[in-house]
Amino acid sequence: MSLLKRNNTKQKKISATFLAFVTPTLDPMGLSPADPESETLIRVCSATWNAVVFADFVGRTDLLDALLDPARSSPASVILLKTLVERKRSRRFAADDRLIGDYKIRSVDGEIRLWVEARDPYPEDQTAF
Repeated sequence: MSLLKRNNTKQKKISATFLAFVTPTLDPMGLSPADPESETLIRVCSATWNAVVFADFVGRTDLLDALLDPARSSPASVILLKTLVERKRSRRFAADDRLIGDYKIRSVDGEIRLWVEARDPYPEDQTAF
C-alpha cells in the first residue's frame, strides 16, 4: 500500500527524508545543502529519487533508464546515479513513494532549513494498493 495514499501519520516530513537522502552525497565534498555549489547535486538527487519512484511504484522505467544511459552521461556520473538509485532502494527510503516537487534551501541562524513539496506519483485513475 502506498504511504502517500494511506496518510501515514508516522511518516517523517518529506523535507527531513530528502535531507537525509541528499546529505551523504554532499558530505564527502565538504558541502552542505546551503552551499550554492551543491545546487546541481541536489537537483540530480531529486531527479534520481523521482525516477526511482516512477520505476518502482508506477511502473514507468523510461526516466530511470534515461538517467542511467551511459551514452548520455560520463562514467563518473553513471556511478553517482547508480549509488543514488541504490540508496533510494535501501531499507531506509524504499517504501517512500512521494515525489520530490519544488524545494527551497535556506540557512537560518546557521541552521540549514529545507522545505520540500511532496507530490503524488499516481495518475488520478490509478489507486495504489
